[in-house]
Amino acid sequence: MQAAGLQHPREITAAHIVRRHSEEGVKLLANLLPFVRPGELLAGEMSHRVFSLYWPMARADSFSVGPV
Repeated sequence: MQAAGLQHPREITAAHIVRRHSEEGVKLLANLLPFVRPGELLAGEMSHRVFSLYWPMARADSFSVGPV
């Protein structure tokens, strides 16, 4: 954390995590993960296919997959 200039683990973001994608290359996790704007899912604005597919199955009361 000190090498990244951070003071606390809560400051770590996807921009601090690097993933190797080949022998020679790495990419920032921030460039690999789909992010959504605040409130996007609740408003039903699914900008990424993964969310439009799985968000309807999410349940507030369980980690189980709910009905579609």
